[in-house]
Amino acid sequence: MKRIFLFLVIFNVFCCPVQAKGVIQDGLWKTYDKNGIISSLESYRNLKRDGVVFEYYKQGDVKKFSWYHKDVPYGTARLYYESGKIKKVATYDNGELKSIENYDEQGKLTSKEVIIAEQDDIE
Repeated sequence: MKRIFLFLVIFNVFCCPVQAKGVIQDGLWKTYDKNGIISSLESYRNLKRDGVVFEYYKQGDVKKFSWYHKDVPYGTARLYYESGKIKKVATYDNGELKSIENYDEQGKLTSKEVIIAEQDDIE
């Protein structure tokens, strides 16, 4: 337990941003609700989301997990029910939504959408 605590202290000191004299540094940003419970954890670089983003339910469980590059979503984003089961999976490519999968509360796939980008007509 002491090792875990020590790791968290060191991680927060070296990886979390510091704000001094109006200058915002890059790193992991934690947002808390009015009761002091974490509501989000976001990775920033050059003042843009760049890396992993977590959103949390009030009890501390993960609500949403996604990836960003230069403030643009990419890869796979996952939304969870409060029970912890997967609710929705969205896939992005260069910021464009490519597919969405929806699941019921038992974890069964209920629908899947594949998004096809419109192409310009060739004349």
